[in-house]
Amino acid sequence: AGTNIELILKKWSKQEGVDFVWQSHHEFILKSPVQTSHSYEAALQAVLGQFSNDNIRPAAQLNNDPQTGQRILFVQSTRVH
Repeated sequence: AGTNIELILKKWSKQEGVDFVWQSHHEFILKSPVQTSHSYEAALQAVLGQFSNDNIRPAAQLNNDPQTGQRILFVQSTRVH
């Protein structure tokens, strides 16, 4: 908790061999600890879920490059009214 999620997601992505692209001008701070013993995808959902009730929240898309099989995580911010 209290850590910038861009830094967390960048670190986790590197450990998992996932390319990471941050496309937001907003800074999001982790509200509560996340259990990292889960899968990469589950940990990612746990981080993003902390912001589900916020007006501005991070949104992620995990893609696979069809030619190389390389996974890429894109994170941007969305505004909900």
